[in-house]
Amino acid sequence: GRLWFVFGDVSDKGVPAALFMARTTALLENALRREGAPAAALRTAGRELATENEASMFATALLGTIDLERGTLALASAGHDAPFLRRADGGLVELPLESGPALGFEDDGAYPEWRGGLQPGDALLAWTDGVTEAFDARGGAFGTEGIAQALTDDRTPTAQALTDRLRTAVHRHTGAEGPGDDLSI
Repeated sequence: GRLWFVFGDVSDKGVPAALFMARTTALLENALRREGAPAAALRTAGRELATENEASMFATALLGTIDLERGTLALASAGHDAPFLRRADGGLVELPLESGPALGFEDDGAYPEWRGGLQPGDALLAWTDGVTEAFDARGGAFGTEGIAQALTDDRTPTAQALTDRLRTAVHRHTGAEGPGDDLSI
């Protein structure tokens, strides 16, 4: 009756980055099973990653749990942008989630936890910095303002429709150049 998820972005590219993210995900899963709460799991996994990190890599992460029966959501962030909660009625809320350090930097980071509720039809939208740091021809970043504008609508589309709408808006913003980084939404 409980679902966990992690949304993250790792420094660097290629095989070393993929291996670091695989290790990060495994550590987070094990820590969450032991600790039970996203903030504690980030602290435990962050300690492991920081103590054995000769490559000086790091990852941002948004870790959450959802109690499917109660509709409760718990989130903690390790250097990752706070997500938006798109209510079923079309309202958009940037969650007031404070962040701790990215994973791999500190062996004793503090990770504040946010708790709230989800209603049927709500959508939680998270993204990587490839979305907010997508630049137009004049050097203007898409930013969280661009995300909010793309998601504001009086209709209640599916999560896939919201993702597609946001991806289209980023590509429209960047024009022929396209985004300079991957877009994970």
